[in-house]
Amino acid sequence: MVALTTTTRGAASVDTRPRAKTVVVQVGTALLTMTPAEARELAEHLAAGADAIDEGATEGVTLSPRKPLEHQQGVAA
Repeated sequence: MVALTTTTRGAASVDTRPRAKTVVVQVGTALLTMTPAEARELAEHLAAGADAIDEGATEGVTLSPRKPLEHQQGVAA
């Protein structure tokens, strides 16, 4: 499980690193590196959170993986 706490501010940018097979999100000097599968899942959760806000959500919602990434990738845990 990932835990990330940062106080960095700035515009977010995304960079793909095909040789390393990773996607990197940068905000200021903070970097978040993830696999393509993790990036897709994060994008789905971000979109769901944005939709909830647009639809008038008044309470916070915790979005968590449907199942462990190892199972999604077919790797024995």
